[in-house]
Amino acid sequence: GNDLKTINDPIKARIQALKDLIKTSFGDYYYLRRYGTDLESYIGKGMDSNIQASIERSLTQAIINENIFDSKEFSIYSIADGNTLYIRIFIFEGEADEATLNITYDTTTGVELGY
Repeated sequence: GNDLKTINDPIKARIQALKDLIKTSFGDYYYLRRYGTDLESYIGKGMDSNIQASIERSLTQAIINENIFDSKEFSIYSIADGNTLYIRIFIFEGEADEATLNITYDTTTGVELGY
């Protein structure tokens, strides 16, 4: 039947790769030990402006290092509220916003992707 769905839109395929990257911690893939954003490593560390900046840097570096998007193709914004960090990744194609990926990161429960 319909077990697999192919993605023919290149931007959607890249966004799917981005979602996989975000949910992956270092060591999850045996042969790609440094693949991922390793956001789970922040669990239990609390939330302050230094951790917020570190998470944004980790996301940015991972996206660029894995060649999912060029630095000019996305922007990351975040707002901390207690132990929760709300993150938005805006994906651009040309001059217009192509897509937005919402991430909720809680220091006790980890990462949740929104759409």
